This record gives sequence, C-alpha cells and structure tokens, in this order.
Amino acid sequence: MSHISGFEQLERQMRTLENAAAKRLDEAIPEVGEEMRQDMVTHVRRRTGHLAEVMQRDDFVKKFQSRRNGVSVEVGFRTSEIRREARYAFYLEFGTKRNETGGRRFAGKGKGGKDRMKRVRRGNPARPAHPFYRPAYARMIENMNRRRQRAWAQALTDAVSETIGQ
Repeated sequence: MSHISGFEQLERQMRTLENAAAKRLDEAIPEVGEEMRQDMVTHVRRRTGHLAEVMQRDDFVKKFQSRRNGVSVEVGFRTSEIRREARYAFYLEFGTKRNETGGRRFAGKGKGGKDRMKRVRRGNPARPAHPFYRPAYARMIENMNRRRQRAWAQALTDAVSETIGQ
C-alpha cells in the first residue's frame, strides 16, 4: 500500500483557497470600475465634451465595502446632480424617433388618467443611437470574468506550491 504525505496540508490550503481568491478579486474590483469609466469616456460621442467631463467626476464611480459581499463598485449616473447635468445621455445611448410636423406625440396623463396628446409644431429628425454605456458594461463583464479565472488559478497555484515547498 502506498502512502501520500502532505495531503492534510493540501486539504488545509484548499479550505483557504476561496478566501485567497476572494481577496484578489476584492483588490481588482475598483480597478475594473475605473477601467469601465475610462472605456465610457473613450467611446462617448463628443460634440461639446460636457458628457465626458461629467463622467470624469469623482462621484461617477463609487466603491462600497460590505462584510457580507466584499467589495462592490457602482459606475454610472448615480446622483441627481450628475443625472441633471447629463440628462441627454439616455437619448445619446438609445437614440430618438422622428416627430413629423402636424403629428401627435404623448404629453403626459390627464386628470382622469387618460393619455394627453400634443400636436407637433416643428418636426424633429430621428437621432441615431451612439451607445457608450452598454458596450463598456459588456467589456467590463468580460474583463471581470478573465480576472476571476486568473485569481482562482493564482490562488490554486500558490496553495499547491506552498504545500509542495514545505
């Protein structure tokens, strides 16, 4: 019969593996949030540059620390002040439809709950979408998945090499 030595030590290291990987991810999450902001600033359509300036503000990205879930980052139009300054970001992200002169458009709800319609006096052409938030979010998810895989691989490598080295 053969005997494997060091198995107990490896088992102990495997128990701490999740904590080591979580610690590496907690360190990487704020970096990923900052990278998403830079990606958004890079890809936003610039006419005046005001929206890019709003995205550069410190309160556009906020890091949270919680005991239960570790570190999390919130990126976007978080505060009412930012939303007020960048009110046209939604229209830039998704585009607008065309309004024809003489047509009717939605103007809110009346007292009885019925839709109020307003006559369009001046036609507005459709504006195409220039997405900047959704592509940046998709790239951030891909980046986070790669970092998660690297964190687990590095934590596993460290645990095995520490067990073998002793």
